Amino acid sequence: MRSGHAHPVGALTVDPTGSWVASVSMAYEDMAVLVWDLATGAERFVPSRQGSRLTALAASLDGTWLASAGDDGTVRLWDVASETVRLTLSGHNRGVSSVVVASDGSWLASAGDDGAVCVWDSMTGRCRTRLAADADPVSTLTVASDGAWLAHAGFEGPVAIVGTSDWAIQDLLFGHRGPVWSVAAAPDGSWLASAGNDGTVRVWDTATGDGRVLTAFDGRVNAVAVSPDGAWLASVGRDRIARVWHVTTGHLRMAGEVGELTSACAWTPDGRLAVGGPAGLRLLPFPL
Repeated sequence: MRSGHAHPVGALTVDPTGSWVASVSMAYEDMAVLVWDLATGAERFVPSRQGSRLTALAASLDGTWLASAGDDGTVRLWDVASETVRLTLSGHNRGVSSVVVASDGSWLASAGDDGAVCVWDSMTGRCRTRLAADADPVSTLTVASDGAWLAHAGFEGPVAIVGTSDWAIQDLLFGHRGPVWSVAAAPDGSWLASAGNDGTVRVWDTATGDGRVLTAFDGRVNAVAVSPDGAWLASVGRDRIARVWHVTTGHLRMAGEVGELTSACAWTPDGRLAVGGPAGLRLLPFPL
C-alpha cells in the first residue's frame, strides 16, 4: 500500500508502458497529482497544484505525458520528464469529471458536469469538436483502442457510443437505472463494460448493442477496469470488495476485501490491480 495523499484517492491512471501509476485525491484540501514508480513504489514527483479539486487522470500510450482535470473546468497536459504543464485546455463551464486519451495520442476527450464532451488536439490544445451530450452531467468516458469510437455516460440516460470519424452517435445502450459512474473498453473494442448506481456491472457488445448483467451488488459500483489481455474485468464499489470476473464465462475469479471504500481501479501491464481508496493506493496481485 502507498499513501502520499492526505485524503482518499479519487482517481488513478496507469502508464501503459508499466513505469508509473498516478493518483489524485477526492478532497479539496489535497490538490496534488502523485506519480509512483511501479517497480519501487517510490513517489517520483508531485506536480504543482491545479488550483481546484482534481477529479480525473489519463496517461498517454507512450507514458510521456499525463492529463489531469479538475473542478475548475480545465484539463492540463503534463510532460512527465520535465514535470511541467505543456498545455491548459479550457472549454467546460463546470467541473471536468473524466478524461481519456486516444491510443495514437493525437487527441483526448474530456467530459463535464456541464453535459458536454470536448475533444482536443493533444499537440495544439485546439478544441476539435464539442459534443452536447446531455443536459445532465457526463460522468465517464472510454475510447476504443483503435480510436474508432468514444463512449460516454452520465447521470441519466443510456451509454452512448459515438463514431470518431463524424462524431455522430452510433448506438445508445439502455439498461442501467440511474447514474453510470464508469465505462471501460475491451482492448479489441468488441465490447465495453459499464457500472452504475443501480449496483450492476454490464457488458455490451459494441457491434450489436446487446448487453448482459455480469453481476449485481447491494449498492453503487464506482469503477470498472479491463485487464490488458481483455479476459478479465475488475470492479470496485461501496461494498469495499475488489472483484475480478472472467468476461466470457462470468466466473468470479477473485474477490478481495480491501477494508475501505474504493473509488477507482486500473490494471498495470504486468497484471496487477491498482485500487484507490481512503488509505491510499493498493497494488493487488492477480490472482490473490
